[in-house]
Amino acid sequence: MKLENISKYFFQVDTSKNNNIEIEELNAAKQSPSVFNSIIKVGMDYDEFMIEAVEELRSQIEIEDLNSNKNLPYKLEPSSKKQDWNWEVATHILSKEEVDSNIFNINTAEDSPMASDLNFNSPEGKYMLKYLTFTEISFQNIPKENLPEGFDVKQVIESGKNPGVNTRSMHAMGYTGQGVKVAIIDTPILTEHTGIKSSLKGYEVMNTPLAVDGAADFHGQAVADLLCGDESGVAPDSELVYFATYSPKDRLQALKRIIDINKNLEPEEKIKVLSISWDFNKEDPEYEEYCSLLKQLANDGVFIATAGFSMLDESINGVKINYGVLEKKDACKNPDDFSNYTGFSCFGYSTNALLFPSGDRTVASARDENQYRHDSVSSTSWTVPALAGFYTCALQCAKENGVELTPEKFYTLALETGVEIRENGESCGKAINAKALCEKIIELGQQEHSFGL
Repeated sequence: MKLENISKYFFQVDTSKNNNIEIEELNAAKQSPSVFNSIIKVGMDYDEFMIEAVEELRSQIEIEDLNSNKNLPYKLEPSSKKQDWNWEVATHILSKEEVDSNIFNINTAEDSPMASDLNFNSPEGKYMLKYLTFTEISFQNIPKENLPEGFDVKQVIESGKNPGVNTRSMHAMGYTGQGVKVAIIDTPILTEHTGIKSSLKGYEVMNTPLAVDGAADFHGQAVADLLCGDESGVAPDSELVYFATYSPKDRLQALKRIIDINKNLEPEEKIKVLSISWDFNKEDPEYEEYCSLLKQLANDGVFIATAGFSMLDESINGVKINYGVLEKKDACKNPDDFSNYTGFSCFGYSTNALLFPSGDRTVASARDENQYRHDSVSSTSWTVPALAGFYTCALQCAKENGVELTPEKFYTLALETGVEIRENGESCGKAINAKALCEKIIELGQQEHSFGL
């Protein structure tokens, strides 16, 4: 049953076209047999009908169980269809003012090159380049002289796959998130993307129309890749359970699912880390329920990374983490070179800010299972899965070295081993140093073992 057919049925019944089912309309609808007869009610509006209809119809459809382990409490549903929209092709060089006013919309189409007369070697072009989202194909018609000296598209894209800050040195030590279950709540994704296919253990689509029938989306695809992608992820060997959502209602549903899933698992098998690149405002009607659900998860030992002030609200998830983003000064330089970064706190102050790589990252595309794109501009949404990924690797390291890791201890150790980032003589905060963090956890384990003797 397609979404448009469900929608068409509602508007056929709603003869008064007031977006509400009245008693006369209901009685008329009941005269003919329909799969919707048990769902439709007097006073039901379009949104309520769509949600209940989709939920009921999906419960009647047997989805093939793709899990090899039939005892898993979560599902691995079929992949969402490919993202069905594209960015626009950049047609002209924008002024600094235009770039600043459209900072998150400076993108190129993923499958179309830009016009050859665009000059990124001009002052305006160089500024625009710092905020552009692009693929390798974007610049194929641009002459070399129209690009800044040293700007190599392939190098930028490849470098952007490396999280930097000594992450791959941490991986070389064996800390890749192996054995740790993580969860993401975000928009639908291509589950068959080569970047995350090996990590994805569960994929559940929440029962709302947009989530059920929505195509894969760039946002969710990126956060999944940044957390556990084979090429771009901080924790590439973690085990991902993904919850596809679009609205506050189905995000709440996803939180409830994680609570239910963890109830059925032994402590070592539970989801331990949750990445949610969104946040509820305190004015939202769902806010109190959101807080309650996060508290339940935190009390069950789940580390929660969010894209808003809930990370600073002890009443929600039990730990204060002031975090921020790292931005490269030069996209072509070594991502492990801390002197190549500037940064800022997501919450407006730098005291004790723990900074994570965000700008100049190369992420999985939702338009093709094998495609990647480069996002020059930083985003709080991209910082959250990075934070979750580093905690995941630290959790593996702590477990293997006999250290009990709490969110508070992680934050303290990460600040202690972090590298201070300064700009114009002022501190921006501490950049996480992945290798040094794990070395510190190993040292603590050795000390505790020694004291135990």
